Amino acid sequence: MSKLKIICKKNSVKKILVTLNKFGEYSKEAKQKLKKISKKIIYLNENKILNKNLIYHIKDADYYLAGIEKIDKKLLSCAKNLKIIARGGIGYNNIDLNYSKKKNIFISNYSKIASNSVCNLVLAFVFLRLRNIINYTSDIKNKKWKPIINDEPSMLNIGIIGVGNIGSKLIKKIKFLNFKNIFVNDIKKKNITGVQWKSKNYLYKNCDIISINTPLTNKTNNLFNAKTFKKLKKNCTIINTARGEIINEDDLYNFLKKNQKAQVFLDTFIKEPYLGKLTKLKNAYFTPHIGSMTKQSRCEMDTIAANEIYRFHYKKKLKHKVN
Repeated sequence: MSKLKIICKKNSVKKILVTLNKFGEYSKEAKQKLKKISKKIIYLNENKILNKNLIYHIKDADYYLAGIEKIDKKLLSCAKNLKIIARGGIGYNNIDLNYSKKKNIFISNYSKIASNSVCNLVLAFVFLRLRNIINYTSDIKNKKWKPIINDEPSMLNIGIIGVGNIGSKLIKKIKFLNFKNIFVNDIKKKNITGVQWKSKNYLYKNCDIISINTPLTNKTNNLFNAKTFKKLKKNCTIINTARGEIINEDDLYNFLKKNQKAQVFLDTFIKEPYLGKLTKLKNAYFTPHIGSMTKQSRCEMDTIAANEIYRFHYKKKLKHKVN
């Protein structure tokens, strides 16, 4: 399986820790797979986890099906028996990979999970921006009737930062809207027709809508900061369904407060649940990290993660090993 050594006692009852919300609700196969391994399964809600509870249960856990909670050196140092972490959802930046390798813990993650559902959420935000639906609804509820002339996509430039699984699918779908220009940026250029590869600075200065679809790395952390916002068009719309840390939320607040025609649509935040000052702004719109929250995506997410733990338990090759 890897140079990492696997040390398991054949006859011991394995403890499985699961922190994915509503795990198995849309996938009977996922729960059945874990039950075949062990009856000792502990479920914690990833959005309501108390650190002391997580530490308590990870101490003697053998297998860990993880959500978005922070799995750092401090937490992993408490894990005496842990052999594998199967991360549900997209990405594994919440896990300390170096320390997990030192502790002989395998990490598994399938990067293509939920890419279609996240892409569709981006499209929903784009349509809300194009037709001003949220503000119209608020106006009418407050007995105001203020129709505004909006722009067609053919008059607007859209920028996509990050052309991985989600960004690539977004490009395919966004083409049908006939935007004036589709500008894209990523570390490596790909052969994609109908788009123009440009620098990030070019996107900042020329795009009416910018969708962030890049993973969180040292280079993308705090990518949108005060310097970035100075380059943006004063009526630019930012969409972030990637990771909250990519945007400096204080600098974003200052930009939106100063530029009332600018907008932001956020599905991810630095700290969740988000209760910060952006909620006081009329030009900031939010969803509670629902990018992967479709029945089809959750079914796929739970099943793939459970299957990885199942393979590991029965000493079969992992399909989505990270380390």
